[in-house]
Amino acid sequence: MIDATTRAAAAIDIGSNSIKMSLGRLNRDGKLEEFGQVVDVVRLGQGVERTGELDPDRIEAAIATLQRFAGEAHAAGVTDIAAVATEATRAARNGAAFLERVRRDTGINVRVIDGDEEAALTFRGLATDTELTGHVVVADIGGGSTEFVVANDGIVLGSRSTPLGSGRLTERFVSTDPPTPDALAQVQAEADGVIERL
Repeated sequence: MIDATTRAAAAIDIGSNSIKMSLGRLNRDGKLEEFGQVVDVVRLGQGVERTGELDPDRIEAAIATLQRFAGEAHAAGVTDIAAVATEATRAARNGAAFLERVRRDTGINVRVIDGDEEAALTFRGLATDTELTGHVVVADIGGGSTEFVVANDGIVLGSRSTPLGSGRLTERFVSTDPPTPDALAQVQAEADGVIERL
């Protein structure tokens, strides 16, 4: 049970492959303490590369997950829910309609973030529990995009969001399961080309 005097919050990340929720609060030392995490793979971005829109079935799956997450957060004593949406929602023509439906059906206000903010948040989140001294490169591979962050002793020197994602590349180049060697070579060539341009 959560101490009634401690303010708890939830952070929700609506990605192209999965929706993640972390529950946290400040401990007695004023440091963030995570006390719960849940992930649901809904594949919201499935088909966006081909159609330019979020699929109705994937929208329903995402809404059901977010309703469940909101219920779990409130049951855990959470007073604030912050939610962001990334590549699938920002790329889809019906992304804004999806977010309005989320607000109406779940009470969660979701903010679409651009690739630069996604990279910055990735780095900040990683820095809470990972040693990032020295010169480091962080790559956050998602379903619709991959964010790269270059930092030195915890200070971000630069970041970039790229259109490389496991779902996006699969939809573009892979049509069989398992993928053919030729399809894998196309995926590799596309990834190499994007990274080289960085």
